[in-house]
Amino acid sequence: MSQVALPSRGSDQRNSSEVKGGGRELTPLRRWLADAPAAYLLLLPVLVLFALSVVYPLIQTIVLSFWDIKGLGKPKFYGLGNFITLAQDANFRQAVTTTLLWTVFTTAFSVSLGWIFALLCSLAPRQTLVPRVMIFAAFGVSEAVTGYIWLGIYRGNATGALNALLTGIGLGD
Repeated sequence: MSQVALPSRGSDQRNSSEVKGGGRELTPLRRWLADAPAAYLLLLPVLVLFALSVVYPLIQTIVLSFWDIKGLGKPKFYGLGNFITLAQDANFRQAVTTTLLWTVFTTAFSVSLGWIFALLCSLAPRQTLVPRVMIFAAFGVSEAVTGYIWLGIYRGNATGALNALLTGIGLGD
């Protein structure tokens, strides 16, 4: 009569010769691939929205940049002509230079300032939670969102908030 070794209580270790997954031990890659369909299914709505709101407009903008479109007339293919015209325009080059400088310096300034505040807050006692939240809430507002807010304020027609206010008090058109 042969004896069968039973696993000890509380032991969840498996014998290395035990097989899983249809005759093979599941490697980390196979385990990840087994979970991948569910992950992709959960990501699908976000990927579709991203494609529709970012990727498609980006591709459409690139395609349209090669065409000469004037009003409601028939567009004609212009190739790199638009880019050559822009490269020769001194005002455009100055605008790009100004934009790049502004972006570099404002980013460096805001990141440096945020880093300094973070260091100071790490030294502060725990009772300063509310002031810390108020400080970092201002840094948390996306610059893109802030840009859209200012765009809405300064819009050049009657729909702009500033023009509507000035018109309302009698200083507009």
